[in-house]
Amino acid sequence: MYSSKTVTMAILGFALTGGLLIGPTLSAAGRPCDPVSGFSETAVEEENGPFVGFATLEIRGEEFEFSLEVFILGAPVEGEDGTLHLPTSHVFTLDDKSESSFTTMDKAVADPIEGSPGLYTLNSNMKITSGTGIFDGVGGRLHAHGELDLVFGTASLEYHGVICD
Repeated sequence: MYSSKTVTMAILGFALTGGLLIGPTLSAAGRPCDPVSGFSETAVEEENGPFVGFATLEIRGEEFEFSLEVFILGAPVEGEDGTLHLPTSHVFTLDDKSESSFTTMDKAVADPIEGSPGLYTLNSNMKITSGTGIFDGVGGRLHAHGELDLVFGTASLEYHGVICD
């Protein structure tokens, strides 16, 4: 149960911001989190290799350019309706000399697009599991939505979520 002091402070904080929730949020562990949004373009460069390309993400109001590798971690599981369940991992590496990066573990679902063999709508829930450099110790979650083309081996995704210190 919440104490009256906790409730009073929450109401005061809400009133002082004009009833708006602004700025960083907190994770379940109480870590400050900032919104992330952006997009990526990737392609398979060699048979059974990762999807490789770039991503542009806005984090803490700043735009970052990343090299991106997306690994399929196991055999896809196909549902009766043709839906593919894919365990994947993304590695986002900053395109600067810092070599800072963060890695996700993902649960992706690819829904076939009717009348377009090999073309799928992709949705992925992504957990940020580790980071290096300026991303050392980060956590958070992203959601990716976009298109996967298994005929040409390409993917285009949009990302939304939070990254937590």
